[in-house]
Amino acid sequence: MKKILSLLCFVSLTALCSAQFTLTYNGDAVENGTTATLSTQSRGDEGNEDAIMNMVLTNNGDVTMRWTIITEAPSGNTFSVSSVCGNMCNPGTQSNVSADAGESKAIQIHFSVPAETESGTTENFTVRLYNRDTEEDDLTFTLALTYEAEIPGPQFTLTYNGDAVENGTTATLSTQSRGDEGNEDAIMNMVLTNNGDVTMRWTIITEAPSGNTFSVSSVCGNMCNPGTQSNVSADAGESKAIQIHFSVPAETESGTTENFTVRLYNRDTEVDDLTFTLALTYDGVGNSSIAAVDNTANFSAYPNPATDMATIGYQVEGGATLIVTDIAGRKIIEQPVSGCGTLNLDVKQLHTGVYLYGIRQGNKQYGMKKLVVK
Repeated sequence: MKKILSLLCFVSLTALCSAQFTLTYNGDAVENGTTATLSTQSRGDEGNEDAIMNMVLTNNGDVTMRWTIITEAPSGNTFSVSSVCGNMCNPGTQSNVSADAGESKAIQIHFSVPAETESGTTENFTVRLYNRDTEEDDLTFTLALTYEAEIPGPQFTLTYNGDAVENGTTATLSTQSRGDEGNEDAIMNMVLTNNGDVTMRWTIITEAPSGNTFSVSSVCGNMCNPGTQSNVSADAGESKAIQIHFSVPAETESGTTENFTVRLYNRDTEVDDLTFTLALTYDGVGNSSIAAVDNTANFSAYPNPATDMATIGYQVEGGATLIVTDIAGRKIIEQPVSGCGTLNLDVKQLHTGVYLYGIRQGNKQYGMKKLVVK
């Protein structure tokens, strides 16, 4: 009878000890037979692991306990376990771990994901907490590992009239000029800012539906190019001025609107980062509620680029305002002008970069031009 009682006591104590632990993952206790999840945006990283599962194993009992963390993958898995860390980090699929009474130990399982893995792929692993004293599994659960491709946020901002241009939206521009052979009839001024940490390269592309009578005469990015497109590049944190110049036929009736598609094509990823519509309206009646873009004023800066002094020459009818801004639209100079004259600008006081200058007359904003300061 004593032998039976002793055996029953030993079995009861062993069962009690084997249950006196907690394995936690993401702050929650892992239960037997459940599934834990882990996601990674890394794949094919030969120098580092693509995913790491961090857990904590706590001995809640009053004697030292010894386990082996064992991972198993079904046949056909392409993801793999590269190492398991218990008492030590061991290459392969398992590692021993021991904990004194009340002690907690950190456990890690390191995974590798093949470089060719498609986003959304999930593969399962069985994880066993094998008790080396009782020679039984104290805990078995499934880990579902998912590779999810990183989708970066916007790494650029294209602004027009002070607002960010959103994909798929429509911007508007009005002009009271038509058939101006010496100048453009309308100019769309934008600012493209690289918000990332590497140089980015784009092509500004404009497209007109069949039947349009309005046309794009030139596009200005790094350079002003005749035609419908121009390359533009920007270093990390840099802003670039962009212009699209339009021509409107002399016979156009007031109120006529025609649309253009504008694409910001990324030359590194070879996809469009942004596509929007520009609705250009010829408003020949001089609607005072619309800040029309016109080009009947004549103005230019020289030398350009400038290093010390720049002279802005202008010729306008009546009173007007000559405006110089930085690339972000902040005013540097706002000077009343009239008739024909010049304005000398000491560019030594300005930071190196691109500035914009132009003429405003009443509700008309004449097309802004670029002044480069070196």
